[in-house]
Amino acid sequence: MEMNFMTFEATMEYLGVTRGTLYNYCYRRLLKHYKPTGRRLYFNKADVDAFLAQNPVATAAEIEEEARKIVKKTTKK
Repeated sequence: MEMNFMTFEATMEYLGVTRGTLYNYCYRRLLKHYKPTGRRLYFNKADVDAFLAQNPVATAAEIEEEARKIVKKTTKK
């Protein structure tokens, strides 16, 4: 498994967030990070991508389909 690490600055740019926001994510342990020397922060790109993929918002079509399934299920009884 290849680890593709990004610097703090590269991660800020990749996420499109400010320095303070990225520090906040680290402080609140929302985003996995690495401190090999105890000072500088590094981020694995796969971890950052997983962070971005959290909590997807369903499309209108997905919501309608789920509603149809529920209605169909409740009307069978």
